[in-house]
Amino acid sequence: MDLKSILESSPYELNLIIPSLSQNSINGTYARILKSYFLGRTEELAGVSREIEAQSKSHVANELLSAIQYLCILRIKIIDPTFSLELNLPNFDDTISKELPNELLGEMHFVYAMYLEGLNNDQNSKDHYLEAQKLFFENHCPRKAAKSFHNSIACESRIRPNQRLLPEYQIAANMAFDAGDMLTAAAALNNLSREYHLMGAKELSLKTADESIELFRKSAFGNYSYHLALCHRAQLHLELQNLPLARLDIQEASMSQIPTVQAAVDKLKSWMPNTQREPSDSKKNTPLIRTWSERSKNGLSQKKLSEQENKLIESLREGPVDRFDLILKMWGPSIDPLDADNRLKQVFHRLRKKRKDIVGFLNSKYFILESAGTPTLISPNNQLSNFKR
Repeated sequence: MDLKSILESSPYELNLIIPSLSQNSINGTYARILKSYFLGRTEELAGVSREIEAQSKSHVANELLSAIQYLCILRIKIIDPTFSLELNLPNFDDTISKELPNELLGEMHFVYAMYLEGLNNDQNSKDHYLEAQKLFFENHCPRKAAKSFHNSIACESRIRPNQRLLPEYQIAANMAFDAGDMLTAAAALNNLSREYHLMGAKELSLKTADESIELFRKSAFGNYSYHLALCHRAQLHLELQNLPLARLDIQEASMSQIPTVQAAVDKLKSWMPNTQREPSDSKKNTPLIRTWSERSKNGLSQKKLSEQENKLIESLREGPVDRFDLILKMWGPSIDPLDADNRLKQVFHRLRKKRKDIVGFLNSKYFILESAGTPTLISPNNQLSNFKR
């Protein structure tokens, strides 16, 4: 089993692969690191780091081993920035070596980008994700390439929070589906759901969140991203007054031991009716959770959109659409043209009374306003349209 196969594996696939690997080999060691990371087990990761340190002292140090240890330390810091380690985190540029396999270089850019996200350094994080995407694509790691592209969009959403990224997240989901990476597809749909939420399309946001969580249940049940997706859906249930369903999601998310998830759960509990507010834990209040909380407040303040207004936004999520195609997406081919035209005018009128900043019209096409440009995408034909779900 080569390193590429391990990097491309889902958490479930890793469980099947690990028994066949030599525990102390480079590939076996990194497979164990990934499994412990997916489960949020910092103590296990620290144990692996100590094993690598002992190997380095008893053998001639090599760049592969140093790179694997660096990735292990980074992943510990991503899960829990406050976790105490015997070793300091080395400088990224000092760890990178042209002698390393390109797929491992891609992984180093990818994991370092995740670490930078936790420091709220989104611009540098985005740049490292795009470099990782390039390396992964060139070395036939389509799942990791899709994941890198998706994460670069998430960074873009924080760099420019007023820009909507519906087509970009849809492209990321399509890329992940094509690569067979259900975990990244779930994450992309979860972020798409968040974009709908901020626009006030709460029913559409909930529908997309349900799709996301169903994929998470199949591919990464119980992991970090799954629990954060539950927190997002719990908030939607709260806003839509589905309190029993909100409570169920909060209870399930509470099972996570990851500080960032615990902080989100604490915030949600404080929003529940008739719940005593608990004192906040500053150690859990990371930059990522502060951003989530701030964007959540924005979502809480938005007016709820109707079923037809939700459907209109869903019909435009993949990009600009002309009037004829929009009617087909909304009501199908059998509707009377005059009736369809009147219905469309009414939907636009009601939507613009609530929100004037959602839909625009240019060159005979309707589109979502403030949609950001897509980050550089390396694809077989350099065409975004090639990625279909």
